[in-house]
Amino acid sequence: MKTIFASLYNHSIIFKCLHEFELKCSSIVKSMNTKTSLCVLYPSYSRMVVVPSFLLLMELLYLIQVWSHKEYPLIPVGKLVLNRNPMNYFAEVEQLAFDPSNMPPGIEASPDKMLQGRLFSYPDTHRHRLGANYLQLPVNCPFRSRVTNYQRDGPMCMFDNQAPNYYPNSFSAPDIQPQFVESKFKVSPDVSRYNSRDEDNVVRTFYTEVLNEEERERLCSNMAGALKGAQLFIQKRMVENLKAVHPDYGNRVQNLLNNFNNEAQQVNSNCLIDSWRVVLICL
Repeated sequence: MKTIFASLYNHSIIFKCLHEFELKCSSIVKSMNTKTSLCVLYPSYSRMVVVPSFLLLMELLYLIQVWSHKEYPLIPVGKLVLNRNPMNYFAEVEQLAFDPSNMPPGIEASPDKMLQGRLFSYPDTHRHRLGANYLQLPVNCPFRSRVTNYQRDGPMCMFDNQAPNYYPNSFSAPDIQPQFVESKFKVSPDVSRYNSRDEDNVVRTFYTEVLNEEERERLCSNMAGALKGAQLFIQKRMVENLKAVHPDYGNRVQNLLNNFNNEAQQVNSNCLIDSWRVVLICL
């Protein structure tokens, strides 16, 4: 399971690089007896990180870009273990407010456009869904520290008034922490309009290098199964798009569609013959 692109930085040594975080399931689903099922077998995910060069930023920040693990191998950095079920489903699950803009120090959002659009929309949605003080809910507040911002009162406020809601002030309200300020980096792009339609066929790379033969067969079968109910001109248009990914992809789907269409035509012919028989018998 892939997560967001991010940039790691260190203010003290002026270091910044682009990363992609991934979670890989560590458990293997197997049958087990009753005694084994009672043992502590918590589901876990290995935390991986991919570290390409920051100079390749613009080449890698496509939404559907496949990062080759041959060029950028996975580096294990930790493990996520699910060690209990929620005690209160509403309080611990439905009131959860995940937010990609709320990152620990040392991790920043990359310039990925899709991620940048979510940085403001996620907290905005949580304020609408859970209320202005959603960060004070136990499941969303910091684990070992209190919420320290300049938001005061409002619906469902769980703490006291804290301090004035303006900065600077004379009552020891939260101050800026220099070590947590976003890092700086230089950019010098050429601003223009680019037709990236056929520039990088990352889907072809996924089809030819990531999928194995069995997975390609399943993909083509599922695609043809989804298209068989569409009109013929839509089927042809879609097959042409698939051929642009890879000729083998389009040809396989076309052959499967031909089989489906022939079967459907045969069924329709049989139904027509049966209907004529019924009419003749009635006459």
